[in-house]
Amino acid sequence: MTYQQEKLQMIDWLIVNRPHFDRQVNAFYHYLQAHPSVLSLLEFSDQVIFAPLAFKISYQQTQESYFTYFKGDYSYRSIDQAFHDFRLNARSQKKIYYIELDCPDYYYYCQKMNIFVENPFAPLCGDLLKEVDYTADQLAKEGQRQVLMEHINQALIEHDRTKFDVLTNILRQAT
Repeated sequence: MTYQQEKLQMIDWLIVNRPHFDRQVNAFYHYLQAHPSVLSLLEFSDQVIFAPLAFKISYQQTQESYFTYFKGDYSYRSIDQAFHDFRLNARSQKKIYYIELDCPDYYYYCQKMNIFVENPFAPLCGDLLKEVDYTADQLAKEGQRQVLMEHINQALIEHDRTKFDVLTNILRQAT
C-alpha cells in the first residue's frame, strides 16, 4: 500500500469510526476522500501550531473552538476559510498542510497506518526554548546593569549626587 493510500485509509477510518460532530469537518473529510490526489499536500502530525499552514481539529464538544486553521502567524476559527485556501492551494501553489486531530487513538492509528510525520517546524525541545529564554533574559539584565554602571561612573566623575542616588536606586531594584 502506498503512502497516499494509507492516508486515504486514515480518512476513511475517520469518516466511519470518528465522525465529527460538526458537519463542515465531515464535509472536509469527504472532500479529501473524493480527491485523494490532494492527500499528497496533507501530513498527519502534531504540534501543528508551529507549522506555516495547518489544521487542528478537536473532537471535544466542550471546547469553544473545535477547529483552528493556522496560516503563517495568524490563526482562524473558520473552517470555510481553511477549506477555501486548501482547495486553492491544491490547484496552484502545492504547499504542504499539517493536520492534527484531538481525538482518541489519533496517534495510535497514525502510527499503525504509518502516516505520522514529525513536524519539522516544531521546536526540538521545550526545555531548550525555556533555557534560551532564560539566557536571553540574563544577558539583557547584564547589559542593563552595565549601562547603569557606566552612568553611575559618569555621575561620580561629574560629582552629580542626585543622578548618582537615582541610578543606584534603579540598580538596587533591578538586582
